[in-house]
Amino acid sequence: MKIQIKQSVDQALQALNKQQREVISLRFGLEDGKKWVLQEIANEYNLTRERIRQIQNTALKQLRKDPCVQSLSEVVSHVEDTLRLCGGVSSEERLCLSCEASTKAEKNYVHLLLTIAEQFSQASETDHAEKHWYLDEESRDRAHGILEHLHTEIEKKKDAVLESQEVEGVLANAPYQCPADYTVITDLSKKVSRNYRGEWGIKGHPEIALNTLAGYITVVLRTEGKPLHFTEISKKISEAKGSPCHQESCHNELVRRKEFILVGRGMYALAGMGYRSGTVADIILAILKEKGPMTQAVIIERVKKERLVKDQSIVSVLNNNKQFVKNEDKEYCLAEE
Repeated sequence: MKIQIKQSVDQALQALNKQQREVISLRFGLEDGKKWVLQEIANEYNLTRERIRQIQNTALKQLRKDPCVQSLSEVVSHVEDTLRLCGGVSSEERLCLSCEASTKAEKNYVHLLLTIAEQFSQASETDHAEKHWYLDEESRDRAHGILEHLHTEIEKKKDAVLESQEVEGVLANAPYQCPADYTVITDLSKKVSRNYRGEWGIKGHPEIALNTLAGYITVVLRTEGKPLHFTEISKKISEAKGSPCHQESCHNELVRRKEFILVGRGMYALAGMGYRSGTVADIILAILKEKGPMTQAVIIERVKKERLVKDQSIVSVLNNNKQFVKNEDKEYCLAEE
């Protein structure tokens, strides 16, 4: 379909004179994907910015006339069908994908097609939605109503990361029926987004935006639900991003942030997994303060729930730390007791 769009649009452009074709080509970035601003084109032709605007508007008006658009009927029908399947609204990126347009220039051809075909209208950015294309006002208003409902509900849980099932539950109670593929509407959202695992939340949430290494580490550890070695964390982040995550950078982030806890040699967990920060001695100290005197076997069992260490390492700490002593029942307790 992408070749047909280019051929069809190029054919429609033949209805214009040479200057009009060149202005449209530069303005929409049909050659190399770069869209020229009016002033750049004006400088190229030694004309005023306003004159270039007039040439552009005249060319677009001419292209919108029926004789010029007839050659585009097949591709216009394809895009129209795609929009209908999306509930009458869609992002431009989704429409480009349906046309197999991948390069900037190919996507710009789709944009020009959408601009000159009378079937399509573009909605301006709102408080709830990014710019998008629609077939009729009813479809546009329905999408906006669904987004407003979604934002109201998710903002009540702004610190949460939601699974798809939770979002589906929210949309099921929206004032309008959502398309079966609800992402055609949610992808238009200005406030809600998904991460690479399909989890939802407010766009600024670190585990949704994933614009920091810490965000990726948190998602990886939460997904695994267990401690991981920093090299394994780095590997999983690289797979998620599709680009290398350097082990050293990952390890530095794990060390410096308090939400990540060292639980073994190079092994890290999330604080919310039930692990405490500190050394083995710190853990033993906290356990004895909470529970009182314990036998060596019980201490080892409890410490190993919070640290991935060998039994002998725990015994060594017990026997070589002046904070811990044995009582007459041969249980370890705090020296101060």
